[in-house]
Amino acid sequence: MLRGHHPRTSCLVCARSTEYIPPVNLVDPEQEALKLPVGERARLAEILLESLDTLSEDEHRRLWAEEAARRDAELDTDPSMGRPADEVFRDARARLR
Repeated sequence: MLRGHHPRTSCLVCARSTEYIPPVNLVDPEQEALKLPVGERARLAEILLESLDTLSEDEHRRLWAEEAARRDAELDTDPSMGRPADEVFRDARARLR
């Protein structure tokens, strides 16, 4: 149990599952996670990253394909959310320096 965490409250950090559950609406969990104290957010990030280590290559491929399809549909719905490729590559190159 997390320090300062009350056992009867729901907590994103306490949910540990290796079973993939497709996201319905990630806005609420993301906003709730951002309200956590820094230490708990770090622990949540650690748990989420560790959960990726248990995925098979096929699961990784499937999840990335689903994410790509989701992003594509999002851009189809609202093209203003996209960024020009040259801008993206310029920013990526700058970060690699």
